[in-house]
Amino acid sequence: MTNYDQKCMQICQVVISKLQAITDLKFSGDDSPLKNSWDEICAQVQFDSSPFWFAYMELMKSFVKEEVARLPVGMKKEIWLQTEDGIDWECEHEWVIENPPYTDDEVTARIVQEYLLVEAGGFINEEIESYLDYAV
Repeated sequence: MTNYDQKCMQICQVVISKLQAITDLKFSGDDSPLKNSWDEICAQVQFDSSPFWFAYMELMKSFVKEEVARLPVGMKKEIWLQTEDGIDWECEHEWVIENPPYTDDEVTARIVQEYLLVEAGGFINEEIESYLDYAV
């Protein structure tokens, strides 16, 4: 596992903990077995997104962006260079020493899409299983 993969996974763990601590933002209803925002996100990724998916996406992005803001510039560049834009830029500037034109938003999007949502797709607990059994 590369340094940037390790850092992205660390950020995911911090964000998951924050989402698990949010128990008062649940759109699945009072009778839902889901206990927190992380459970809700996992259930939506694994089954079907709700009309409120945008709210969860914004919440995830805001938490990830807080963590990205704390990263050293070099780590942000490493993560960005793994995006489609970063790979294209690196191919075009292979022999030129320049600073890649990354943004925190692009780094955030990469971590949300390639790490956090992937974790949500594989995360299971008793509450999510119960919800998915009921939903299907």
